Amino acid sequence: MPPGFFSSLKTAALSPYAFVAYVGLILAWAYIALAQHRLKRISKVINAVEPDERGALLAKEYSVFPRAGLSAEEWIRSRKHLLFFWAFLAVIIAVVVLTTIALTGKVAVTDDPKETVIADPQIDPTRIPKEMTDPLPNLPGEALKEELRRRGSLTLDNSTLTIGTVNAHATILIACYILRLQNGAKIVTNGNVLILQPYRLVVSGSGGIVSFPSDNKQAPISSAIGGIGFSGANGGRVEIRPLSDFLGTMRVNLDGQNGGRGGAGSRGLPGAQGAKGEDASWGLFGCNHGGGGGLPGFPGQPGSPGGEGGKGGDGGVLVLAGNVISQKGTIEFSAAGGDGGDGGPGGLGGPGGEGGLGGNGGGPCGGGPRGANGNPGPQGTTGTKGQVGLPGAIKSS
Repeated sequence: MPPGFFSSLKTAALSPYAFVAYVGLILAWAYIALAQHRLKRISKVINAVEPDERGALLAKEYSVFPRAGLSAEEWIRSRKHLLFFWAFLAVIIAVVVLTTIALTGKVAVTDDPKETVIADPQIDPTRIPKEMTDPLPNLPGEALKEELRRRGSLTLDNSTLTIGTVNAHATILIACYILRLQNGAKIVTNGNVLILQPYRLVVSGSGGIVSFPSDNKQAPISSAIGGIGFSGANGGRVEIRPLSDFLGTMRVNLDGQNGGRGGAGSRGLPGAQGAKGEDASWGLFGCNHGGGGGLPGFPGQPGSPGGEGGKGGDGGVLVLAGNVISQKGTIEFSAAGGDGGDGGPGGLGGPGGEGGLGGNGGGPCGGGPRGANGNPGPQGTTGTKGQVGLPGAIKSS
């Protein structure tokens, strides 16, 4: 027996040629069952008539007359044997077809590839089997298919795979036999490079790829006083290169990250103190006037302007290769540039200056009151908004 014959036979049983053989076998047995039923009915009728009338009855029913020396009962018996032979022959033909396909068809003799199913809510690339992230050798089509089969299949079930942190400049390859994203599973790139190279890609239940999740959609705020906000990261690059095909629909969002808010301006300087009031005056005949009141303090200085918002990141690039190019319509793609960050708030105005001291009293005269404090200075102007990032693109390779 050739090696791998039985596994080949199992696969051959699912081929289109085998289906034709099944249909032919069913039709043959249906015909034979009907013919057997008809024979039983005619046999009962023949037994109820005179022997010399039976030949004429057969001729009327089957358009055939038993040859000389053959009774009607013998003809019916031979007809039953013929029907049994046809049934046996139909089975033999179906078996020969399946055996021929198994021996001559190009059927893989390896077992089904192992499958890794991950349903954890949040994972990183270390959870992916190492052989699926190793670089692929340069192999022709059939050999490459067998290499992907050897690596096994991967299913992400309602799981989020984050391939790296923002600005990690990481490149992650996932090369396996069948890659499934199901029940809302998604891959977060954070602007890094992702290459998907399975034999077949299957996406269902709103699964897809996103550059930045909602809680990381904006770059950090500048902590420097009046500093420019951090620029948003670009949407990165995603390559989808299935060797065979892509099944389902998928969302790919490679929007750039929004720029960070600019730093707040510094507080204004305090205003100067008001002038001292006039001192009291007195003489031999008493107090001429008491001490004068101090003058109000000067207003505080304006706060400094807020920092400019950071530039939004550019949208990412999606590269399609192979048969998936013709299925571009099944991919919902977006790669808008990130919004510019808001300008930082202006610094608070400086406090008003202290009121001037009252004039000194003396002799019979009292001192003057202290002046009122100055008003606080105005708040600084808000920084300008950052630039919007450039849109990304979808390309074919």
